[in-house]
Amino acid sequence: IDASTKTIRGRAAAAWTCGDHGEGGGTCSAVQEHATARLSCGPGTRISKVLFASFGTPVGTCERANFAIEKSCHANNSLAAVEAICAGKTSCAVPATTRFFNGDPCVGRPKRLAIHVQCSGKRVGPQLRFTYDVTVPVGSTATVVLPTFGVDPSNDSVEVTEGGSVVWSKGTFVGPSAAPSGV
Repeated sequence: IDASTKTIRGRAAAAWTCGDHGEGGGTCSAVQEHATARLSCGPGTRISKVLFASFGTPVGTCERANFAIEKSCHANNSLAAVEAICAGKTSCAVPATTRFFNGDPCVGRPKRLAIHVQCSGKRVGPQLRFTYDVTVPVGSTATVVLPTFGVDPSNDSVEVTEGGSVVWSKGTFVGPSAAPSGV
């Protein structure tokens, strides 16, 4: 689920996904232009196949796994670009930008990126993954509240990353600043 709004300082956006990454399962992400699609398989599994990828105006939803390319606005290199950075990895992050996809498939129209991947391998233990991607305009501050789904935040299994770096692990802030930015 994602949303964005224009502010006097720039675009503010938030996107979240939640799901169990099961053995042999897949994962999905659909984000607005300028956001980042984050895909991740459970422990012990890797992205084995990109089932769908389209930067433009794809139709469908992750919940229904019914994506389709909208031919009037689709970057032809979508599948190859996503495969190049995601295939064989446990997780990957794909920017929904015209720069990454080497051009604008439909100038002047709002775009989004939809990706559905398949994971394979032997999963190690259960895992519920919640991903929250937040964009805050330069010069602004924001408060982000993350749900813990009833899990004690000091539990070893709770980990928070910011910009690809771990900022919370084992119940405490970690990293160079010892606190995430904007908090």
